[in-house]
Amino acid sequence: AKRVTARDSRKMLCCHLTTAALAVLIGASVWAGLLFPPLPPCSTDPDVAALKDAFAAQIAATAGLTISGVGELKRDRDTAGWSLLADHFGSNPNTPYMFTVLPFLGFALPSPIMHVRQRDAVVLLARRPPSAEYFSFTTFAAWTPRRGVVFGSLADSVNHLSLNASASGLFAHIVTSNRRTYSLVERALVASGLPAAAINLVVIPAHLHAEWTQFETVLRLFRFANQTEGSLYLRSHHPLLYLSA
Repeated sequence: AKRVTARDSRKMLCCHLTTAALAVLIGASVWAGLLFPPLPPCSTDPDVAALKDAFAAQIAATAGLTISGVGELKRDRDTAGWSLLADHFGSNPNTPYMFTVLPFLGFALPSPIMHVRQRDAVVLLARRPPSAEYFSFTTFAAWTPRRGVVFGSLADSVNHLSLNASASGLFAHIVTSNRRTYSLVERALVASGLPAAAINLVVIPAHLHAEWTQFETVLRLFRFANQTEGSLYLRSHHPLLYLSA
């Protein structure tokens, strides 16, 4: 039998300690919500929450689509890590901003930066913001491995004048490049009780998928007529669903 030397013992001890340290680090990350964060709370808006449940049921019954990620519309300063950018965004430091966020890479901290595969879609279900001088949803090509930070908008912003919403203010905001996926999502939304006229679509140019582009959708809000209503909206947890085709 091979004799175990003191050097071998030290190497084995070092290996065991490293493994134990990694296990503790991973466990602490899970406990702190850095890895596999809990699902977002239900929307505080009962009509939005009901729409999300009805839509999820429709998707479950739709061949070819599954919900593979769940996130929310979240204020920048309430988003871990990204809160460091709060009040320092672009040339509008005093304007509240919100992101659509999903767990980064599917299992890490919620992030506004996300990759959308060519046949997939990202769907926000929400209510029109309360009365404000201005608001807009803008979807950006934020970053690519080849070109770095791009931050170019994919289309015109959907703003307080152009947002499609129902009579009660409910709407869906869809980001996709696939016509068939959009058709399936639209059908499921209408079956859930949302009028087709309350759906807003942002089309991803197909060539951006080849560059593994990361996308970001930002809501900018300026001067609520009623600040109390505005503050409630900023923490209303409107749901975001990543649909895989």
